[in-house]
Amino acid sequence: MIMNICLSIWFFIQSLNVLDDRRRDRIMLKYFISKVVVQHIRTAVVKNWLAFPGDYINKRGLLNVSVDIYDSPEKENSDLLKLKLKMDECVRDVYTLPLLFLLRRLKPDGTGSARIRVLPGWGIHNGEVVILATTGIRYNAIWEKLFKLCFIRGSKWEKTNFLNFTRGFYGEVYDALDERNLGAFEEAADRLVSTFITLKRCFQYDDKNYMDNVSVSFFPQSFSQSFHNDFYRLAEDVVKTLDTTPTYFRKIMHLPQSFYQYRGEDRTEELRQSLQSQSNIWQILLDWNAGNRELSVNQKQRYVAMLQNFIGEWESWHMWLRLAFKNNADMTGYAEALELHLFRSLEMLITAITSDDIDATDLSTDMFTLWLNQGQFHNHYHEEYLWHSHFLTPDFLLLHFSSCSQSCMLRGKAYNEKAALSLTMRNVITDLRLFLSAYMVRYLGQQKNVNLLTVIKRLLSPALVSPTGAYNTLPPAIVCQTDVIDIILRLTCCHAGESSNWLSRLSHMVEKLTRSNKGPVISGRIYMGRVDDLNTLYPAFADIAVMLSVSEQSVSKKVITAISEGIFSFSDKKNIVHILKSLKKNTTEVADNFLMTSEEYATRVVFFNRTLDMYISTFEESIKSDIIKAEEDIDLFRRIDMNISQNVIDDIKKDHLLSLFEFTPESEISERWEKQWINIGIDKENVAKKLGCTIDPSFFPSTTISDCVLNEIHRKLYINRGKLSEDISDLDELFHKVTIFMEKEDDCTLIVYGNCFSMELYELEYRTDKHNELGIKMVSKPDKGYQPHVLPYMISNSTIYFVPNCQDNYSLLVRNSSFGRLRLFRYPDDTMFCTFCRENADDPLKSIITHLWEQDAEVTDPVIAMFNHV
Repeated sequence: MIMNICLSIWFFIQSLNVLDDRRRDRIMLKYFISKVVVQHIRTAVVKNWLAFPGDYINKRGLLNVSVDIYDSPEKENSDLLKLKLKMDECVRDVYTLPLLFLLRRLKPDGTGSARIRVLPGWGIHNGEVVILATTGIRYNAIWEKLFKLCFIRGSKWEKTNFLNFTRGFYGEVYDALDERNLGAFEEAADRLVSTFITLKRCFQYDDKNYMDNVSVSFFPQSFSQSFHNDFYRLAEDVVKTLDTTPTYFRKIMHLPQSFYQYRGEDRTEELRQSLQSQSNIWQILLDWNAGNRELSVNQKQRYVAMLQNFIGEWESWHMWLRLAFKNNADMTGYAEALELHLFRSLEMLITAITSDDIDATDLSTDMFTLWLNQGQFHNHYHEEYLWHSHFLTPDFLLLHFSSCSQSCMLRGKAYNEKAALSLTMRNVITDLRLFLSAYMVRYLGQQKNVNLLTVIKRLLSPALVSPTGAYNTLPPAIVCQTDVIDIILRLTCCHAGESSNWLSRLSHMVEKLTRSNKGPVISGRIYMGRVDDLNTLYPAFADIAVMLSVSEQSVSKKVITAISEGIFSFSDKKNIVHILKSLKKNTTEVADNFLMTSEEYATRVVFFNRTLDMYISTFEESIKSDIIKAEEDIDLFRRIDMNISQNVIDDIKKDHLLSLFEFTPESEISERWEKQWINIGIDKENVAKKLGCTIDPSFFPSTTISDCVLNEIHRKLYINRGKLSEDISDLDELFHKVTIFMEKEDDCTLIVYGNCFSMELYELEYRTDKHNELGIKMVSKPDKGYQPHVLPYMISNSTIYFVPNCQDNYSLLVRNSSFGRLRLFRYPDDTMFCTFCRENADDPLKSIITHLWEQDAEVTDPVIAMFNHV
């Protein structure tokens, strides 16, 4: 009795918790997490694992054979292990530890390439599903039984639509908005932030978050992405309240930053999503203004005030980023966060310009110009002078401190992390200013309200539309054509290996901006077109440089210093010369943009081309100097010798005449060895050691050597032609005479030189009416595979060997038994050739490759007969 009373009192007290907003929210959140979110995240994780288990197995398995992730072995040639399923059953989960234990027991059987694919995804057929496909691997019945026990069977996945799964979080906010209850709206918005923060903390693991990496709705969007997409829809409804009051929209404007501020540490994906949501508000605000063409005075003032409030909110991100990364020793994450913010700032300015909104354009231009100042990036004159600071890009921050590239960039001086970040961000904002100006020249036309030329001039020579009266740190001005060319050189020069991440990000930005300007995209349709990248902006870079070319300029000192100290690699220099040559303008053309008049263009384009020629000449001289100083790659020559030595034996077997010899490589010294060589001209850079342009050893085919050996054989046959020589006037006469000789001879070869009878020889294959008359026998296929000189028919027992394009026209009838031994001298390193290089006396940029070898070809009997073609 007492226990019942106590339980009744406890239940009554717990029921009263529903009346407390905070406790009610906590109860609902616990239920939502445990009963809804957890289950669906777990389901999504399991389904993703079952779709591609190979990635996890390769990382954790330590197997003797790697598991295929995407590519499966051919089903017909594989050993399949199948698991029986009941009606409406599927594989729901896997016991990973026993699975990995069993897979470690597998070893290749040595019969072929070993391949494994777990759950290849071939579907369910006749109540069975393939759980393992293997080739080159064997396992016994006990292993097979244990492996099947690792898979958990259960009912098929329920097809539930969670497309608007996160929409329920915003229910209370929408209710308050519909009732126009400001207090309730602000409380609901605060609870929304608190709920999102709690969910993110609940699903944090290691340095990742399930809500960022897993799609709970089985769609490509993650939970966090879906949440931010619903926030975008909310902002579209809230902006409508600007007709009467700005209070609701001002509250919404602050929410994206609240979603991120709680972390206090590096979370790049969360920052990306929050910045995207923040910039979406800017887009929504501009769309609202564009949709209301006739705004009242109060509405216009309210709109401009919202633009100003948004710019202040956007610039406050600098403070939060500094707080978030102040305890982070690695500046790479901070630099990446700054890049995200800066690229979003660029997109906001482009959006304002394309919307033809003069107020938004002026404010966003000032915001973009003051980006360095708001980020508190101070000047570091000492490091700027000592380092090659002009060529610092975000790729530089990814290099290790002791790397060769960074040491070269720092010119051997000490590394300063803050100075590197500050100087890099200054270069980044300069690159983006030129990038944005070129984009407007290339893709945008003059607007009704926004003067593009004015905006471009403000970007190139930074000037504020609304001066603050304070000392602001503005980015360096782009005042002449050399500044533009130097920026192009910075973009071309890579510091992160073979590819530049900074260059690829700019190219991706061009693609993204052009795609958004092509109009709406209807789902389900196929769209095709050209994908633009940074290369499409180079002509616009040149147009801007022409506009700034008021006088002829020489190559900048920082570029000359960088060339002399090896900042540019040999491949960089060649790429730079190619790009600079493509920038040259035709002086006879007229200006086709709004930057200048035709008269100004005609004068300035001459100055620009002259300056460009100086840069091109400077880099070409440096390229020439590098080539002359470079040493030959001796290892390359040895690889060429090995490649030719390995392939020449097959070439000898494939040729009919050479295959008649008894080929033997020998290393004995003899007086019969005849030295042979061949000279091949080549660019010196292709055989240089450290220029990075060396050719592949297969560039010199072994067939070149076999052709030289054949030429020597033909020379010896001509010398041993004997005394019997006859003149013939046509092909029929030749074949009749050969038939007469073949009555007394065994197997022979008729070698036909020259083009005198070339057409008749090829046509005889199809002139079947003359085969019996001339004693022709068709052969289906040469005995030793494809042989280009051997014709597909014979005369008696004589093979016809045709050598076209010879200066003289004659034929030789040779016994096959007269070909003796063919020997090539073999060096101690098992090669039969010696390759070396010497400089061309007439051109220091050219080299001569010499292949040297020693051979001995024996022709024992003289030629049976020689036939002159007359």
